[in-house]
Amino acid sequence: VLTQPLEAPLTSNVMSRVTIASSGLLAGAVMALPSSPIGMYFSLPVVQTDYGTHAALADAFLANGILFPHFLWHVIVIAVHTAVPWLSWMDAAQIVVIASYALQGAVVAWIVTTMVGTPRHAAHAVGVAVLALACVIAAPVTIFTWRQYALYFGYLNMESYASPTQALLKPLALLVFVFTARGLVSGGSLRDGIRLFTTVVLSALVKPSLLICLLPATCMLAAWCWLGGTRHHLVYLAAAVVVPSVAILTWQYLFYFGSGERSAIVFAPFLVMGYYATGLGPKFLMSIVLPLTVLLVYGRQVLA
Repeated sequence: VLTQPLEAPLTSNVMSRVTIASSGLLAGAVMALPSSPIGMYFSLPVVQTDYGTHAALADAFLANGILFPHFLWHVIVIAVHTAVPWLSWMDAAQIVVIASYALQGAVVAWIVTTMVGTPRHAAHAVGVAVLALACVIAAPVTIFTWRQYALYFGYLNMESYASPTQALLKPLALLVFVFTARGLVSGGSLRDGIRLFTTVVLSALVKPSLLICLLPATCMLAAWCWLGGTRHHLVYLAAAVVVPSVAILTWQYLFYFGSGERSAIVFAPFLVMGYYATGLGPKFLMSIVLPLTVLLVYGRQVLA
C-alpha cells in the first residue's frame, strides 16, 4: 500500500476529514476515561509515576532552562500550563498525554484513508476509527505468561502507558516509518523528504529511542535495495534520515557524556531485558505475531 501516492490530499472530501478527526477524538476520549490506563496512572501518587517526574521536570525547565536535549514534551506542557495558568502541572501533563493519544489515532486514520482508500460511507468511517483505536492500544500476545503476571518485561511493548514521552513519540514514529518506507519503495518526493526530515527532528527532540533503531535499520534496508539495483532512494534517505539522525544523536551524546571521563558506547544486546526477564526468545516471537503473519502470508510481496 505504500506504493500509492502520499500526495493524495487529506481534505479530498468531507468523509476523510471526519474519519480522521473522529479517530483522533475516539482514541483521546478512551484515554481520558478515569478507568483507562492513563487515568489510572494519573490517579497514583505523583512520586510513583513517570508522569509526575516529567511534570516536575517541565516545572524545572521553566525555572532553569533546558536541562537535557530531548525536551519537546516538556516544552508543550509548559505551553499548556502558561496558556491556562490555573491548571496544575499534572493537569497540563495529562492534557498533553491525552492529546498525544488522540494524535496517534488521527495519524493511523490518515494512513488508512490516504493509502488504503477513502471512506465512502459512515460504516467505513466507523471501521477506520475502530481500527485506529485498536492500533493505539495494540500489545504483545501475553497469554502464555498470564499465570506469572509477566506482561511487560521481555516483550517488545508497543505501548507501556507509563511513559508520557513515548505517547508523544508514537505518532511521530508512525509518520517517520511511512515516509521512510515511501523513500525505499519509490524514492520519495521533495515534499515527502521535507516531511520526513521534520518528523525525524521532532521525534529526536521528544525521545531519541526511535532514531537509535531507525538509523541502522534504514541503512540496512537501503543497502538491500542498492544491491537489488534500486539506487534512486539514496539521496532522499541520506538527506532526510541519516544526516539529521547522526547530527542530533551526536549532539545529544555530547550534551550528556561529552565531558564525562567514564563515557562510553556499549553494544550489549538484551543485557537490560535479560536482567529483568527470562524466556526472551518466545516473548520476542509473541511480540511480533502480526508482522510475522504478514511476512508468512505475503512473503513475496514483502520481500520484493
